[in-house]
Amino acid sequence: GGALPGGITFTAGGVLSGTPNGGTAGSYTATFTATDQNGCTGSRTLTFRICPVISPTITPTSLPVAIPNVAYGPFTFNQTGSAATPITWSHTGTLPTGFTFTSAGVLSGTTTAPGTFPVTFIATDANGCTGSVAITIQTCLPITVTNPGNSNGTAGSPFSATFTQSGAVSPTFT
Repeated sequence: GGALPGGITFTAGGVLSGTPNGGTAGSYTATFTATDQNGCTGSRTLTFRICPVISPTITPTSLPVAIPNVAYGPFTFNQTGSAATPITWSHTGTLPTGFTFTSAGVLSGTTTAPGTFPVTFIATDANGCTGSVAITIQTCLPITVTNPGNSNGTAGSPFSATFTQSGAVSPTFT
């Protein structure tokens, strides 16, 4: 007994499965009964949860490149989809050295080295339902391009001007 959420079925083979319909998030309690060929029964009541789709967002909508030794953020993560508060934030992956990410969803800090850091940020609602977003945080040293001293050419004569840079490792120019 007990109503199952739309899109979920229970088979005669004892399998509870399906894809919950939109708008079915919530807690459900149902009793499942097995009956043998002699009419003998056994039952078990199960309470289970269908989680809402939790969609993490960030303000601003994307993260800028971080520059070593320059304060970064704060950037605040939010979510849509769950009204079950409080929302607790966490992450997997390694943040740049010097960065912090709070359980309130705030990313900030000052790093000292360049690098690329793939991180997954996770929102967990009061019911244990989660949503996540994967973001790569990039930290780059400032790159300064210097114009060549000679920027004038003469028609019909060879011309060459070499740009230089500082800050980049193995740069290419385009």
